[in-house]
Amino acid sequence: MGEWYAEQMTVKYVTEDIPATLRADHAVDIQNRLHVLLETFTGYFFVALFTNAEVQRPTFGYISAQSRFHDVRVRMHVLDPFVPMGKGHLLNYFNHAMFKMPRKLCFKPVCNCDAHHTRLVEYSKILMPCVGKTPSDKLVHSGFEDSQLSTQDFGVIKCKESYEDAQLTRYKTLRLKLWAPYTC
Repeated sequence: MGEWYAEQMTVKYVTEDIPATLRADHAVDIQNRLHVLLETFTGYFFVALFTNAEVQRPTFGYISAQSRFHDVRVRMHVLDPFVPMGKGHLLNYFNHAMFKMPRKLCFKPVCNCDAHHTRLVEYSKILMPCVGKTPSDKLVHSGFEDSQLSTQDFGVIKCKESYEDAQLTRYKTLRLKLWAPYTC
């Protein structure tokens, strides 16, 4: 009979999902930051969200004292992008960062009124608060309402030029790191 040799086989199990771990850590961090910012800003602030891999542009949300914080999600208003007349192709452009802030908001989870309603958003999908720092290190809103584009139904919010490049870069970096690459 011939000799039989058994080679030692080493099996390495994959036990860590790096992106999932990064998202979980980010979710804890962003939840804490949102609470701190609510104490810093009286009233409200905006956040940039990751919606899904097909949506290239940032999606924005509205956080206020009426937002409801849960363990994994927050109930907040998710805002629609603003697309200037005749510029429909900008809707999914990754640098398109204008959005509509409805004048009528409803904070009830279940309601049949004609106001804009809240949705549940996972903390891990909130990539960053839309705030900036002044040269004197004071936190400020990084967006402003463009009165020329606004209507009686909604305000059009644009990023202040001094913060726009840094905020879009931060958004894109976090999107790639935590969720999905751009498809265009």
